[in-house]
Amino acid sequence: MEINQETMAVLKNYATINSNFVFKEGEYLSTIAEAKNILSVYKLDTPFEKEVGIYDMPQFLSACGLVKNPRFEFEDGYVNIKSESGLQSIKYYFSEPEHLTHPNEKLIENAMDMEAPLVSFDLSHEDLSSLRQAASVLGHTDLIITKSPEQSNISLSVSDTENNTANNFSIDVSGTTDLQEFNFVVNIANLKILPGETYQVNILEKLFANITRGDLSYWIALEKSKSTFTK
Repeated sequence: MEINQETMAVLKNYATINSNFVFKEGEYLSTIAEAKNILSVYKLDTPFEKEVGIYDMPQFLSACGLVKNPRFEFEDGYVNIKSESGLQSIKYYFSEPEHLTHPNEKLIENAMDMEAPLVSFDLSHEDLSSLRQAASVLGHTDLIITKSPEQSNISLSVSDTENNTANNFSIDVSGTTDLQEFNFVVNIANLKILPGETYQVNILEKLFANITRGDLSYWIALEKSKSTFTK
């Protein structure tokens, strides 16, 4: 079988969330961070036919890069990664899924059964890049989501919630909410989402940000001790 470029990009992104990975039988790829604060699910065009575990996903992906246009032959206990010409090959052994950190089906079902969001807005690649750059320049980790002074927009600010006089950077984006007031905080380092596209962001009452585009979804925990809202 082949793994297309879109799926390979998702796998590379998932390797930044957790180095453990389990290919599961069916039409979804999924991963969860060791801290259980980031969950992601991706719907495949072609269902995967068997469950196999990869202990070191970054190494596996690097191994795939050793051959040109890799093809995958999944066997019991290992996969043969062959070049398009068939002249190069790698025999890569699996790990037992029960020894790896990966989301179970119930957790995924609960996440996908999403309640009505408290706040919704679009987050472009350009805006996310600016927010990440601001966090690096200003030395902050908090991304604060509030109503903008205009009230018709949502304000995304990089600042320090522990310091009222901290330098800050903000971007206003169009969005919707029925809340009177809100102050949601997410650690910007946890926004380990695949770059290059505009995402829809839904802030949930369980204090998760559901971030989606097409067949790719993330659930990222907010900073609960710093997040507040009033209906």
